[in-house]
Amino acid sequence: MRTSTGVHLSLRANPQEIGLLQAIDFRGDKVELCYGEDPAIRMNVLADFVLTDDTLTLSNIKDILPSYSSDDDAPAASTTAGATTQPNVEIYHFRHEHGHYEWDDAYDETIKHSATERYVFDKDPCGYDMTEAIYYVFPTENNENDDSQ
Repeated sequence: MRTSTGVHLSLRANPQEIGLLQAIDFRGDKVELCYGEDPAIRMNVLADFVLTDDTLTLSNIKDILPSYSSDDDAPAASTTAGATTQPNVEIYHFRHEHGHYEWDDAYDETIKHSATERYVFDKDPCGYDMTEAIYYVFPTENNENDDSQ
């Protein structure tokens, strides 16, 4: 079982897609979730989390994107990043799988990328896809020595 203490893990979904970002980054006791499509980030939140063998539980979810005015796409003067906190708890179920997973580079299909671990969520935590979402484990500075993996 993994909990929020000391987890350093970086997950990416659809890494072969140009212009699509689905990222979950665990850093110690916080997790950052980000979703974006060209040309903008659509969702970026920071939350407390508990990660077990088959669930990801988010709490104290804070929106860390600045709000923009509809007039000129400039940040609104009265809004700051992190101002919105959602008190609810969200639970996501997943399977943690090991194997050899390969995909083409987004810009050059002659280049192959691979991962040996992935998390298959029943529902996308980043909100892009309401169906099953596959997130591959990407290297981080700390996950080579992390016993929780």
